[in-house]
Amino acid sequence: MEKYEIQLRGLNEFLFCERLFHLEYAEGIFEENAETITGNMHHSKREKISGNNKIENVNVFEMILYAMDGVLSGKLDGIIEIGEEYVPIEDKNSKRPDKEFNVILGGIAVKSEAWINDFIQVVGEMYLLRKNGYKCNRGRIYYRGSNNMVDIEYQVEYDAIIEKAVEGCIENLKNSIPNCLVDSEKCVRCSLNWVCLPDEINIMNRKTVETRRLYPGRPDGSVLYVVKVGSKISKSGECYIVHTPDEEKRTIPIKDVEHICLFGNVQITTQALIELVNNGGAVFYFTSGGWFQAMTYAPITKNINQRIKQFEKFSDELFCLKVTQKLVIAKISNQRTLLRRNKKMDINNELMALKKYINSIEKCTDRDSVRGYEGISAKLYWETYPKILGTDNGNWKMQGRNRRPPKDAINAMLSYGYSLLLRDCISAISQTGMDYLLGVYHIVQPGRPAFALDIMEPYRPIIVDSLVLRLINEKIVKNDDFINIKAGIFMKPTAKKKLIYMYEKRMDEMITHPTFGYRLSYRRMIALEAKLLGKFIVGEIDEYSPLVTR
Repeated sequence: MEKYEIQLRGLNEFLFCERLFHLEYAEGIFEENAETITGNMHHSKREKISGNNKIENVNVFEMILYAMDGVLSGKLDGIIEIGEEYVPIEDKNSKRPDKEFNVILGGIAVKSEAWINDFIQVVGEMYLLRKNGYKCNRGRIYYRGSNNMVDIEYQVEYDAIIEKAVEGCIENLKNSIPNCLVDSEKCVRCSLNWVCLPDEINIMNRKTVETRRLYPGRPDGSVLYVVKVGSKISKSGECYIVHTPDEEKRTIPIKDVEHICLFGNVQITTQALIELVNNGGAVFYFTSGGWFQAMTYAPITKNINQRIKQFEKFSDELFCLKVTQKLVIAKISNQRTLLRRNKKMDINNELMALKKYINSIEKCTDRDSVRGYEGISAKLYWETYPKILGTDNGNWKMQGRNRRPPKDAINAMLSYGYSLLLRDCISAISQTGMDYLLGVYHIVQPGRPAFALDIMEPYRPIIVDSLVLRLINEKIVKNDDFINIKAGIFMKPTAKKKLIYMYEKRMDEMITHPTFGYRLSYRRMIALEAKLLGKFIVGEIDEYSPLVTR
């Protein structure tokens, strides 16, 4: 029989929100926010607590205890010794509630002047102390926000509350994830609200009609690109140092960097790499020409249930067909929109043909048929794409889509841009805990990021194809930004820097989500789509709809 281990702090989270408990302890997902970071800072300074005027001037010490044959464990951050009695004390950054709570916990009526989740935490600490033979008749909670103390007197029936809560936690871990709370104020301050996606799921399941702005519109950090041969990234204090040949070194705060991309012969020190991955980031390695080669990130330790479900559902042909149809239809629809918005000559026949292919894909009964129609539509799209390019400079030529090596400057920029977009898609999937190698549309091959290529499809035209069009039409890139040799056309460093700069500018643009009504950057939109696809895979939402622009 499997033995579960429940941490004391988990009881706090279980009472606060059973879905939050499941995300953290069943799926191993934890995210910091302002509340948790501030709380950790105060805990790290626990040794100074005895000087506070609300707490006796005695030593405060820590202890790790176990009970219920090891099922329940807890780290008591603060214990004060008063005579023969041991008193657990919690230091909270929040304010004391302005009313007394009367609630039922585990069938026991409880009156508390503390927040209920704080109450259960201190009662649990008293439980652990008593079960380990320590005399303990009370616990204390210091609310730093209002500078006052709440005492909790031990009552024998409190033991039943703890034991019932532990039973509830075990049942939670055995079962599937609980439903989202509906329009709850708890979600606003929750550190996992943008992983949980309560409002988004409730809207898609038709339980609510409005979305609160819980999902951040832009990432906190940015992507650091290093493309110059011979460059090196190191760490000094709270900054990354970029050493570039023949240039002054650059200092970049660690907090401002989410991921790092290295192109060609560029080095990064172990200290800088470990700092990045410990903060949830990754290092992406590209060839100097822009082909994605490898990535370094922390071990995958979260959301094993999500990956199990991914492998199960991706072996279901009907499920894969449904997702494939959605992705390819979204891609062709976005291609069609790009052509329609930027047409400079009559391309109505081409637009009608793309619409016809979309209708045909909706009727397909297998993925190979979808791939066939996608191939036909792609051929037509790339034949039409040059017709929307600015033709002031006749040197911009394109004859269909070609690569490895590209035969013209347009294809060189497209390939380079797709590599950058692929990195963002890999990152988005990795954040969900899913496997970016196992896809539904692209054929699975060793080392091929098939799933990342899948979710990338609808974004190719609206991000990269649109970006290349702008680079040419606004004369941001010029013909002398490329090298023309017998093997093909290659981008000079000047062209790469221009493309990267414009790519990041594009990814930072804000657009309105068609379902939820709030504004997101394109990078956040991709991350949200990966999360929603994950929710669809595990059955939390009934429909999956990739982004389609109009």
